[in-house]
Amino acid sequence: MSKMPEELKVVNIVAAITIGSKIKKITIHNLCMSCCIARLNFEIKPFEHAVLQLSEDNGRETPSFYAPIKITIETVTQNESDPEAYYAKIKFNGIVTANQGVVQSLHSEKPSPDTQNHTSTKDTTRILSQGATNSPSKTTSGISASKLNSVSVTPVRCHMCSQKKIPFWSLQNRTMLSKTNIFGVSSYTEAMPRRDFCDFNLIRVIVCPKCFFASSDILDFKKENGSQGFSRAPFDKKAISKQWDKGISARKKLVAPHLDGFFDDERNLEQALLSYDLAIITGDEMFKSDEMLDPKRRKYHLARKAIYYMMTKAELLINNENTAAAEKILQDVIIRLETIFPYLQHEPSIRAGFLLGMLSLYFEDYLKLGQYLTFLREFNKDGKIAEDSEEYKTLSTSLKKLDEAYQNRAEYSKTNLTRFEKPF
Repeated sequence: MSKMPEELKVVNIVAAITIGSKIKKITIHNLCMSCCIARLNFEIKPFEHAVLQLSEDNGRETPSFYAPIKITIETVTQNESDPEAYYAKIKFNGIVTANQGVVQSLHSEKPSPDTQNHTSTKDTTRILSQGATNSPSKTTSGISASKLNSVSVTPVRCHMCSQKKIPFWSLQNRTMLSKTNIFGVSSYTEAMPRRDFCDFNLIRVIVCPKCFFASSDILDFKKENGSQGFSRAPFDKKAISKQWDKGISARKKLVAPHLDGFFDDERNLEQALLSYDLAIITGDEMFKSDEMLDPKRRKYHLARKAIYYMMTKAELLINNENTAAAEKILQDVIIRLETIFPYLQHEPSIRAGFLLGMLSLYFEDYLKLGQYLTFLREFNKDGKIAEDSEEYKTLSTSLKKLDEAYQNRAEYSKTNLTRFEKPF
């Protein structure tokens, strides 16, 4: 086991950390000119960028602070004796200056630390020697944490059957390198340093193990006790429950041959494709109901979600050399999307027009491509869309991309593309 670096001095300094718009109090227990180790009463993600300010006088009721230091969270570990506390190794970005308080803190008299909360030499060595991690082997809710340190887990329950403690996986920020295909669908290429690789498209859809309700949207599930938000179903459960319950046995038969690993975060391709099929089935059942909450908006939202699942399935298939199956899905997407396209408005209409245009280009249907390009060009002909709005930005970006693809249309056809990747 490596020794604690000699330059790290034991201290007990109150500090303020700013993450985004939030400012929180932390305690620094070990300090040197390039980094520190702090105790936090909240969870933070490795590789998070933030701003740190050391206090000038810990004895004051309202301490003043030195100049801010730009920092990066390098590693995070949970306190073994206190599951609500975390230790973070914090790297200072660049050379600290005299007005930022590090030199002053290092040369002040060593304070008497709080023996209950202070980081021990053993803890400090463990923090410095291990790689980045964001979660213990078990979450506070009792469900298993992900085996991958690039994936976070949130406990949810199913609205339809009330199954509890379903792990909802989320890919942590800045953990994977990704690329986007010509249709705007992302795939994951490699992990950032000290992170486990995760092809998140394989585990994106969460499936209830009891009734096989499936979605990639956390808002489609109910919060567990202690979780924040999303307690009310965003659909009319009563309107679909009877038909949904009738289909449980059929969905169970679909999953039965693929149970090994299906409900954890190491799905294989076949299991991933099945999870998207279940999500499409789920969306279709909700779409059919005539009693949906806010039926017009919700119905077409559900239809677009199914199209998103289909496009991701196609990306998984094309990346695994199954071009025929991938292109069959794209043809089905065109049929679905053209059915709802006349009813869409604002940003959904723009995004649908762009996708239909790119699909037409891929299949070399240049007449339809011209129609969708004209649609986007004339979308704001009256100039009523505010230039600082998201709708305007979406329109500008979509029109530019489709126009560029049209100008280079031979390169975007399926006969010239490698998979669905952009030509260079």
